[in-house]
Amino acid sequence: MLTYGLESGGDWLQLCAASAWLLANIAAFLNSDADRQADRASRVRDTRVLK
Repeated sequence: MLTYGLESGGDWLQLCAASAWLLANIAAFLNSDADRQADRASRVRDTRVLK
């Protein structure tokens, strides 16, 4: 893309698809990190209740 440029509609569609894929992966990573932190917090809370 950087060498040949964006000349046709297919180039723009491929760029949009790649951008959407990247954003989806970033969102999934951030969501899984938040889930891990929430899971860790619930385990700590559960062990305090059991004591």
